[in-house]
Amino acid sequence: MLDVEFERPSDLPRGDDLPDEDGIPLDNEVHREQASIYLIEPLKRWLRHQNIAAFVGGNSFVYYPPSSASDKKGGNPKPRRLGPDVYVVVGGQCRGQKKWVVWEEGGLYPSLAIELLSPSTEGKDRGQKFVIYRDQWKMKDYFLFESDSAKLEGFCLRRRAYFSTQGDEQGLHPCSTLPLRLGVRDGWLRWFDLDGQVLPTADERAQSERLRAEHERERADRLEARLRELGLEP
Repeated sequence: MLDVEFERPSDLPRGDDLPDEDGIPLDNEVHREQASIYLIEPLKRWLRHQNIAAFVGGNSFVYYPPSSASDKKGGNPKPRRLGPDVYVVVGGQCRGQKKWVVWEEGGLYPSLAIELLSPSTEGKDRGQKFVIYRDQWKMKDYFLFESDSAKLEGFCLRRRAYFSTQGDEQGLHPCSTLPLRLGVRDGWLRWFDLDGQVLPTADERAQSERLRAEHERERADRLEARLRELGLEP
């Protein structure tokens, strides 16, 4: 975890007393598959394999302290919350928590967020969230993805402003907070490593293992047949 000095406000509620999410699922099944199958689970596995400390969440709340007196009522601070579709807290520790409570996590805010655009959320994703992510969270990487058109937009924070990222010849957009890139393959938003290899889903990993096992069996069968042709016992 990053060595960050942060004093937990004593008058803010405990994370255990706050709801994990609003109970409203992502807009459609495509968005649910996109977030869980193609983004969250492959990234979690890759981070474990790379031994990189980071918390990965999705469709759950991020709670953060009020930023001004206007956020207080009756003298008590009122915590704020947002629910990114996918978010990553680089340096965050995974302890089975289902949400991220900034004042209980050393003051760490998400480093990256992905919003899956829909008619009901696009205005907020491009407006209120854009401003909060930039000005209050100071989040380094922000991505917007429209699944119907498979259009990806990336923004990187520099000098307190978001600048659009540019895809490379493969259409892959860089992340400033992770040694990974984001791009579209077969209509799905995917993570790619720096060699251009896609981070596989659980099904893709299982299929790859099956193919590898089949190739090994075929190789062993060919070797056995050749030994018999030579009059040798395998």
